[in-house]
Amino acid sequence: MINLLTAYKDIEQSYKINNILEKSEVDWLFCNILKLDRAKLFITDEITNGQFRRIKKISQKRIKGIPLAKIIKLSNFYGFDFKVNNDVLTPRQETELLCEKVIEDFKDSEQKNILDLCTGSGAIAIILKKYLKNNNIIASDISCKALRVAKYNAKKHSVQISFVKSNLFDKIEGSFDAIVSNPPYIKTCEIEGLQTEVKDYDPFISLDGGITGFNFYKQIIKLAPQKLNTNGKLYLELGLGQYEQVVKMLSKNFTDINIIKDYNNIERVIYATKK
Repeated sequence: MINLLTAYKDIEQSYKINNILEKSEVDWLFCNILKLDRAKLFITDEITNGQFRRIKKISQKRIKGIPLAKIIKLSNFYGFDFKVNNDVLTPRQETELLCEKVIEDFKDSEQKNILDLCTGSGAIAIILKKYLKNNNIIASDISCKALRVAKYNAKKHSVQISFVKSNLFDKIEGSFDAIVSNPPYIKTCEIEGLQTEVKDYDPFISLDGGITGFNFYKQIIKLAPQKLNTNGKLYLELGLGQYEQVVKMLSKNFTDINIIKDYNNIERVIYATKK
């Protein structure tokens, strides 16, 4: 047996030496292997040699630049675990803000139709369905591999979602009260300069927003009014420094345009109502 605190400090130090500074990563690694809630982690005195070997093996992969989520094939989002692999973008904490706003706006609604474009792992759609049980959630993606992961996650979380393989709106039928999307928004030329954890382990298709980074925003904002019901709402996640241009794009066919800043004071979510 090994003292948990000693083992924890060993891994924490190796992470610091290799410039992995997010403390929650060490907590998550230990909790995953020990099958413990984070709140119970430090009331555990000892771990087995086998458990420590597994933790050490995973930490060595992490030090080489492989994201922890992609090593253990699991990511926590909005308090729930989701399967992830190299076919889908790992859900980010900032994207929870997008979910929070949609849930806030539709928590008292029933039988509304909500579309999640570029669903990837399905995390956004699944969280919306969990909290908006009486509303219809439709999720789409162009990638068959991503949709397989999303369907697995929906089954895992026991939610009923309609999944559609579609290049944005191409195969989407019907109209919606809300359209939600965290689309690819990185400039093509900037992808190679991203962190190893992102550029080598998230699919290129989930990152690439074209030469300007605005390809998907242009298409979504142009076509969304045709798919939105009267007073329908559009919710989009934004990349750094993109909000002013997206506001200009929205102003033609949308009103009541609002921004939500993330934990780093970056304009992260934009939402608006169809005119």
